[in-house]
Amino acid sequence: MAQKKATGRKRAEVVAYCAMAAQFLFFAITLLLGFWCHSRAVRVEAWHLFAGIPFWLLIAVHIHQKRVAEREEEERDELKRQELARGKAGKMFAEPEVDAFSAAHRLRQMEKYLIPGLAAVLSVLLVYLGVRLFLGFSSAPVPRRGPAAVSALAMAMVSALSFFLSRYTAGMAREAPWRLLRAGAGYMASNALAAFAVAVSLVFIHAGHFVLDAIVARVMSIFLPLLGLELIVNLILEFYRPRQAGENVRPGYESRMLALLVEPAAVMKTVADTLDYQFGFRISESWFYRFMERAIAPLILFQLLALWLLSCVVIVDAGEQGVIERYGKLQDKDLVPGIHLKWPWPLERARIHSTGKIRRIVLGHGEDGGRDSGHEHGGDAKAMKPAKVMLWTEQHHGDEYLFLVAQVGEEGERAAPGSVPLNLMSAGVEVDYRISDLRKYLYEKAQPDRLLEMLAEREIVRFLAGADFITILTSGRQEMVDELRRRIQARAEEESLGLEIVSVSMTNIHPPVEVGAAFQEVASAIQEKEATILEAEAYLNEMRALARGEEAKLLHEARAYLWTKEKISEGNAVRFREQLKAYRQAPRVYMAREYLQALEEALDGPDKYLIALDPETDYVIILGGEKVRSGLLDFTLPERLGNPAP
Repeated sequence: MAQKKATGRKRAEVVAYCAMAAQFLFFAITLLLGFWCHSRAVRVEAWHLFAGIPFWLLIAVHIHQKRVAEREEEERDELKRQELARGKAGKMFAEPEVDAFSAAHRLRQMEKYLIPGLAAVLSVLLVYLGVRLFLGFSSAPVPRRGPAAVSALAMAMVSALSFFLSRYTAGMAREAPWRLLRAGAGYMASNALAAFAVAVSLVFIHAGHFVLDAIVARVMSIFLPLLGLELIVNLILEFYRPRQAGENVRPGYESRMLALLVEPAAVMKTVADTLDYQFGFRISESWFYRFMERAIAPLILFQLLALWLLSCVVIVDAGEQGVIERYGKLQDKDLVPGIHLKWPWPLERARIHSTGKIRRIVLGHGEDGGRDSGHEHGGDAKAMKPAKVMLWTEQHHGDEYLFLVAQVGEEGERAAPGSVPLNLMSAGVEVDYRISDLRKYLYEKAQPDRLLEMLAEREIVRFLAGADFITILTSGRQEMVDELRRRIQARAEEESLGLEIVSVSMTNIHPPVEVGAAFQEVASAIQEKEATILEAEAYLNEMRALARGEEAKLLHEARAYLWTKEKISEGNAVRFREQLKAYRQAPRVYMAREYLQALEEALDGPDKYLIALDPETDYVIILGGEKVRSGLLDFTLPERLGNPAP
């Protein structure tokens, strides 16, 4: 019996080495095809095939060690029989120090330490390959259509051969001595499936469609890390799993996920074996498991049907709009915020985008400004980073590129001999936009966001080539961004992008860092000049205001004087006419009245004194006023008059 097992192990070992050689041959062919046709999917599949080589190597070494242990056990049993036949006890095989160097002991140590360690290394390799391939898509070249047909035929042959090898090894793995081949059969089945998908993507490349190539490449690059993570999880579960004496240990490099590809019709049996193996007892014989085994198919069908019917319901959030495609043809109905019904997928498809969300394009340096080309259900805009104050002598971004701008100068100013009226300027231009017409945005152009970025960059370069550098640095920035917004909006409307330019702003404007200090001095001098001009203009405006005020004052005074004189003259004329009438009626009375009135007016202001002479006493009597003025007493009376009396 042991000899039969050893013979079977030998055959399985040979099959494992042949499969490893085939795996290496498939890897070499696929790698050459990847460099020839520049297909990303072919390159990813090449490294997928490369990762299968360690699988088959582990399987072959594991089978070889089992075969050696079984042969040693067979030889030991034969020696025991010979010793017993001669009447001796075979004690030398029971010594522990002899057993420590036996093949069976090495097999146990290998299954306990070496295989789990190598499986962990293989898992890390799969994760590394998947992440590296996924991140390297941005630098991948465009696939070539010429060699795509021949490459598709070659990948189809790789898929067919991988399928035949997987079926052959899977059939052998059903026998107990060859059970270790099941891990390689599962990986070979994944090779066949992936190679077939790559062949189909190459057919699409030959027809001029490159989208499927990118999709297949990304799916395969995601599959590799998932496979590595599954192996790591299996190792952890195997470490904590309860064990029974005499059971067959599942190797750490065997994937439960790939085992489903080997026997797709026995999925439930695979699940039952996995649960029994993991928990250490026959959980598959419990009533709950048997109930789930009978009801699992209807439950899955019901869930799939429910999910399919849920595709009839479309929910449009606030700030979003949507359109309906029926058999790929655009319908007239627009989806506004709310709940809508449609035919299930794939009969009808709803395309929903956020039309209220502000999107941003950043030009001038390598930072991603948050451009968002939209997706099925919209998304939130990225938060703006806080501003940081930086000098012109500091590098603002790691990968800035410079704009060519003019140097117009002031009117009448002559350029220095040998100087070039051009300058270099670094700036970050932020273009904020949103979707204004969803139908144009989705169906007029293939990549409207990318096209808008190209149009904006072209208009910015054109505009800055004729703009004055000093004006941009100082006072003309707002007018410039307004003009840029108008130009970019006009180009977007010409191309029917369905986008509205909300605003354009320029940040981090500065000359090249190498000449930043010199430009700083020039800008400071210009600012001082502008400040002096503004102060002079302010003084001029102040003097003009004062002059206008004085002018207005004099004009008002002159007008008031003129009006007063006119009114007085008019009054005098009216009075004269009335006086003439009175004089004609009674001349003597009028003259007496006028005389008295004139006397009254003349004597109204000054003090009045009455001087009388008493003839009897010769005293002068002075009447009037509260106090006699000293000047009234300074006069000489005639001799016949006496001295004045106070």
